Amino acid sequence: MGAVVTLAALVVLVLAEVTELRGELAFTRFHRMKQLAEKSRYPTSLTRAVRSASADAELVMFFSKRNPDALWEVVVTCLQWSGNEGLEPLVRLRLGEKAARAAVLAVRAAPSDYEPWFWLARTQAALGLWKQAEVCLGRAQALAPPGTRMELLPASPEQGKAEAGDSER
Repeated sequence: MGAVVTLAALVVLVLAEVTELRGELAFTRFHRMKQLAEKSRYPTSLTRAVRSASADAELVMFFSKRNPDALWEVVVTCLQWSGNEGLEPLVRLRLGEKAARAAVLAVRAAPSDYEPWFWLARTQAALGLWKQAEVCLGRAQALAPPGTRMELLPASPEQGKAEAGDSER
C-alpha cells in the first residue's frame, strides 16, 4: 500500500513539473518573439511577431500563474505594444486587456510586492479604469520602499520604457 501512495505522489510531482516546464518554454518563445518584434522593419512582420508572442503570453498566464517575474514581463511588453500605433487597433486593445489580466495574475502570485500592483495600476489607467488604477497605485505606494516615485502614466513613451528597464528583476 505504501508503494502505491509513493508512486501516486511521484506521478503528481512529475505532472506539476511538466506544467512548470510548459510555462517556462512558453515564456522563452514569448521572449524570443518580443526580440523579433523589436527588430521588425515591416508592419506585417511586426504584427506576426506580436500575434505569436500574444499566443505564447496566454500560455505563460495559464502555465506560470505563480511566476510573477514571467507575468511581469508579459504585462510590460503587452502594455508597451498596446500603445504601438503601427499595430491594428483591435490588436492593441487585446494587448491592453491581456496586460491587465497578466497584471492581476502577477498580483495574486506576489501580493506583498509593490511592482505587480504598480503595473496593474498602469494597465488599468491605460484601459481608462481610473478609479481602480488609483486604488492599485495606493496599494503599490503602501508596499513600496520609502521615496519610490510612481506615476500612472509616463511623461513620454521613452520614460515608460526606461521605467520598465529600471525595475527589471
